[in-house]
Amino acid sequence: MSAFAPQAHLASCALNWGVYYTKAVPDVLEKTWRAEQTKWGIKEGVNDFVKLADFVPADAKAAVEKANAHLVENPGAVFVGPLFDHTGKKLLDKGVVGDDASKSAVNFYVNGVEGKVPAGK
Repeated sequence: MSAFAPQAHLASCALNWGVYYTKAVPDVLEKTWRAEQTKWGIKEGVNDFVKLADFVPADAKAAVEKANAHLVENPGAVFVGPLFDHTGKKLLDKGVVGDDASKSAVNFYVNGVEGKVPAGK
């Protein structure tokens, strides 16, 4: 994306499905694979940051690297309270980590984001 918007593209992330397939394909061949939701992420190497723009300040890059390391060590800890939605409603108390159900049904903007969440039919 940097080639298309060199002054606007801040970062990229990638999904590496090869990591999952390395586990899943042998399971399928051995008939032990189960059709359940896979919750692999940064810790397992399925997704990762692959590039931060050169113009991102060093302190911001360090903050991203620190957050990335935290997620590797604490998988699933994306939403940790206190967390408020854009209307000021408290969603998580201080120190509480959002559970799988809450992360699978994000239907809010976080505090500071202006707008209205689109409603589906």
